[in-house]
Amino acid sequence: MKDKINNLIDEILKIPGDKIVTLVTNGDDFTIDISNNNQLGYSPEHKILFKAKLASALKNGGGITIRQFLSVRTKQKISNGKEMWIPEKNLYGAVLGNNNWIGMDIQTLKMAYETDATTGLPLTQERGTHYRNFPIK
Repeated sequence: MKDKINNLIDEILKIPGDKIVTLVTNGDDFTIDISNNNQLGYSPEHKILFKAKLASALKNGGGITIRQFLSVRTKQKISNGKEMWIPEKNLYGAVLGNNNWIGMDIQTLKMAYETDATTGLPLTQERGTHYRNFPIK
């Protein structure tokens, strides 16, 4: 199991730049920032907690999303109607379970993010979001 965890973290760290990683398992969300210098979180305890959460998700099932922020910004209206310049991002994902992880391809990730989980109806793609294969191919 330790090899699977380290392999997944290594693949995440291959993505350049600052990233926000969100791990979901059993309805529990865990988010960690990974800096450009590949530091996981803001203290050594964050890396330990992240690895523990990954172990649980690998065993019990879950998913992971990696947001890589780009230097390009897109003008967008936010929920209160104001316009803001928001960084564009590359989005990567993987499915975890059965003591393994499987990287998502662009089509699967796009379908997951552009489908309403309750109704099954299509959602509009968020402007400035670019779906990417994971691991990077």
